[in-house]
Amino acid sequence: MLERAPKKTLHPLLTCDSPRSVADDDQWGTTHHSCEELKINETRLKRAADASGTALWALDLATSAIWSNHVARDIFCLPQNGQIRLEQILDRVHPDDLDMVREGLDAMMRRGETTSIEYRLLLPDGSIRWIHSRGGPHSCNGGKSYCVMGASADVTQRKQNEQTLLRQLSFESFLAETSSVFAKSTLPSDLDHQIEHALWRLLDHFHGDRCGLIKVDLEGEKTIITHAVYREGLERLPGDVDLVALFPWSFRQLREGRCYCFSDLAELPVEADRDRASWMAMGIRSGLHVPLRVENRVHYLIVVESHSGILAGTEDVLNRLQIIGDLFVNALHRKATEDELRSSCDEIARLKDKLELEADYLRSEVRASRFNDQIVGQSEPIQGVLAMVEQVAPTPSTVLVYGETGTGKELVAQAIHNHSPRRDKLMVKVNCASLPSSLVESELFGRERGAYTGALTRQMGRFELADGSSLFLDEIAELSLELQSKLLRVLQEGEFERLGSPRTIKVDVRVIAATNRNLLEEVRKGRFREDLYYRLSVFPIVVPPLRERREDIPLLAWEFVRDFNEKMGKRILRIAKRDMLALQSYSWPGNVRELRNVIEYAVIVSPGDELKIRLPENIVNAPPQMTTLEEMERHYIQDVLRRTEWRIKGEGGAAHILDLNPATLYSRMKKLGILPPREKDGIPSSG
Repeated sequence: MLERAPKKTLHPLLTCDSPRSVADDDQWGTTHHSCEELKINETRLKRAADASGTALWALDLATSAIWSNHVARDIFCLPQNGQIRLEQILDRVHPDDLDMVREGLDAMMRRGETTSIEYRLLLPDGSIRWIHSRGGPHSCNGGKSYCVMGASADVTQRKQNEQTLLRQLSFESFLAETSSVFAKSTLPSDLDHQIEHALWRLLDHFHGDRCGLIKVDLEGEKTIITHAVYREGLERLPGDVDLVALFPWSFRQLREGRCYCFSDLAELPVEADRDRASWMAMGIRSGLHVPLRVENRVHYLIVVESHSGILAGTEDVLNRLQIIGDLFVNALHRKATEDELRSSCDEIARLKDKLELEADYLRSEVRASRFNDQIVGQSEPIQGVLAMVEQVAPTPSTVLVYGETGTGKELVAQAIHNHSPRRDKLMVKVNCASLPSSLVESELFGRERGAYTGALTRQMGRFELADGSSLFLDEIAELSLELQSKLLRVLQEGEFERLGSPRTIKVDVRVIAATNRNLLEEVRKGRFREDLYYRLSVFPIVVPPLRERREDIPLLAWEFVRDFNEKMGKRILRIAKRDMLALQSYSWPGNVRELRNVIEYAVIVSPGDELKIRLPENIVNAPPQMTTLEEMERHYIQDVLRRTEWRIKGEGGAAHILDLNPATLYSRMKKLGILPPREKDGIPSSG
């Protein structure tokens, strides 16, 4: 048998084999129970600390050594074994929070305060961890030394939740403010500025580097960057950059109305290689792209992109981005609609003014219209004129019509217009000699209200009225040199300004000018601009006087007879041969107009069905006879007045031909008993 080893001698409180009394048994039981309870409580405390994830620690102020449980070592990313010193903890603290942590320790160590602080740790992998620590000073070793004891907890998730909530609240506030700006009944006058301001706030919310609004034409495969904001130092893309060529895959997503987002370029599919290369060239790492619809069609794209951060395209993020984008797009669509409506209203007002002016003008033309709106004649000279009319009518060229007073220059101009592509619109007519020089400019080019004293309303000029049609400028030589230069500009550039307005108006007007003067002679005398002469005389037409086309007189006479028969209820059927020969023999200084007046007079005084002709008194055709000087003067003045149609003042007027002052001529007329048929040029007739 083996021998039992001898038993060691132990402290009576620690051995069960020692002889003991009943009192010893009671003391030993109490001590043993306390030890067991202490072990249980220590185990419970450890398990509770581990379960709660609470980091426990104690800082020895004398040595800066730190005791900690394994949870503390995990939270602070420290090794599980070995001694820990305060400097190791401070090295982990985020630089921006280091002063705050030192102040907290100072409050615990020097002032004996129990302190709570929250700060960030910068972990070795570059991530951030939020820590909440609470601690206070305690005495150790019977008051011989002091330490700071406390607990810490990882509150990163709570802080992230708080930040997420704050960002959501901030976005809701931003959304409410943006809605109040863009969704109200009256849009802001600086809409583009307000959109860019909102894009900046959107950029800050997502921590992006650039943000923009892109207008998309899916059918035309075109894009234009309408609004964009960039962080400082980033190169701006030109508004008309060809994004379709740079991002073909993205454009296909737009066609299908899909959002496309990426937090890293590696997430893009293989078919997006061209897009990936473009984004890499621009330095883009992640992006959010949301299509925006107007009337169920994609018209815009809102974009947020980042060069370094990660933009997570969650459903909630995309929905919020779309809400903001819809506010922008709806406001832009409303503004475009309002601008179009305003433009339409302005155009309607302009057309209304034009139609009213055309109606007034047409009524005046109807009142002053002749019976014959066609050129009558079979003679070789008039057929030559008609051939030239046929040649030039289809072209847009300017035409200059020469001819004596009463030859029918206006009828030639009307024939050119009637056979031109502009014939569906009214030909506008201006007699440059019939208007005071002070009003010619406003008559031709129009005026704004208040342009000059007495201009109480806005007036559209004849050039504006004739836009798309023809403008007949009769007696063009009567224009002043100043107006000639303005007319030249319209002929060359097709633009002018109303009196009192800086806005340039562009028109498409074909000008047909007429004169009874030799313009080359006027140019030599310095009364007509040479450059305007050559601009007008692109295609000159000379209308022959009636004395050079006598074979047309019977046709014209019968045309006028039929006209006045209808107007006066007469029934003239015959013209005596001698009377017709007399008509053909007369020199007709007043040309066709004078012939018409003679026929009208004859129809009035003829009692039966035969026309009784009475030719005008004319010193050229009158038989030679003896008469007084005063009588000769009277006949001569009357003849000149008939030739000028009783126009006394101005170039080509009777006073100019007779080389008399107009007031002197009126005085001579009063003395000789010559009474004008009506008042002329604002000077009342005398006697």
